[in-house]
Amino acid sequence: LLAPSFTPPPGECVYNNHFNFTAAGAFAGTGTFSWSFGTNANPQTSNQQNPTNIVYGSVGTFPVTLTVDENGCTNNYTNNVTVYPKPIANYGLQTSVACELQPVYFIDSSQADTPLTYLWSFGDGQTSSQQNPFHTYPSVGSYFTNLIITTAHGCIDTFALPTSLTVFPLPQAAFILTPKDTSIFYPDVTMTDQSTGATGCAVFWGDGATYTNCDSLHHFSKPGSYTVMQVVVNASGCYDTAYSEVIIRPEFLFWLPNAFTPNGNGVNDIFKPVVLGVHDYSFLVFDRWGEKIFETNNISDGWNGYYKGNLCSNDVYVYKITFRDDVLSKLHEYIGRVTLVR
Repeated sequence: LLAPSFTPPPGECVYNNHFNFTAAGAFAGTGTFSWSFGTNANPQTSNQQNPTNIVYGSVGTFPVTLTVDENGCTNNYTNNVTVYPKPIANYGLQTSVACELQPVYFIDSSQADTPLTYLWSFGDGQTSSQQNPFHTYPSVGSYFTNLIITTAHGCIDTFALPTSLTVFPLPQAAFILTPKDTSIFYPDVTMTDQSTGATGCAVFWGDGATYTNCDSLHHFSKPGSYTVMQVVVNASGCYDTAYSEVIIRPEFLFWLPNAFTPNGNGVNDIFKPVVLGVHDYSFLVFDRWGEKIFETNNISDGWNGYYKGNLCSNDVYVYKITFRDDVLSKLHEYIGRVTLVR
């Protein structure tokens, strides 16, 4: 019985591959052996019974045929060997600026025919097996990084950035707020810059206002608790942030004169209350017959003594003012009289 065979060796990566073959099956061993490995192999053929060090120059699955000629009989057997591609390791950084104590994002762009395992070296003795890791450098300096990738077949490639990664120092954000706890009657807050190593600054006052001057004065228009944020940057593009809280406590004030003189001399020409710390505001004025001659919901507006384009006569007029205070949202209503003197 002549029935040659062989067990295909495990697949290898295209770089540094070398396959060894062992003839098996049924034969006496007195005949001749002829192996054909294909045109991609070196050598392409062999007459040894157990040839070694067969190298393939390209990726793919290749048929290998063993032919045995013995005692006037000839038989052959064919099976395949596989050559796996080499992966291509590659990566970059999310940003070209690296700052101490701030994470650097490494972005993998490797290519392979199977899922990969990763071994990152960050140059400071630390490693990672994640695909796209973050790494925080605790101190300034220059670091050489590299990545080793391995396919499911065990094929490996390595890539290192051609230049070192430079980690720059951070500026130090810091500031003082004066006052930090105040009334809506005194809502002006001063920021005194205490930052170091910064070339630029931005201040976010927590109420939508943004300044580019870290030594600044801000006026809060409403009570509340505000988080003030300072962001500073240095010449290397590294940022630092500091925060502080400001409390503007709600209070309300209401005062109203009982007469006014709309004669155009610039003194006491407008009848209006002094109102602070209120909402849902309404201000109405009526003549002695109950006709409404003025109305506003704006605390900045007052009555100038005119109605339908004409200055009203000397008389006593009735006002009605309502609002809710910002402290307890309590409803207040004031009804009284004011004298117009021309």
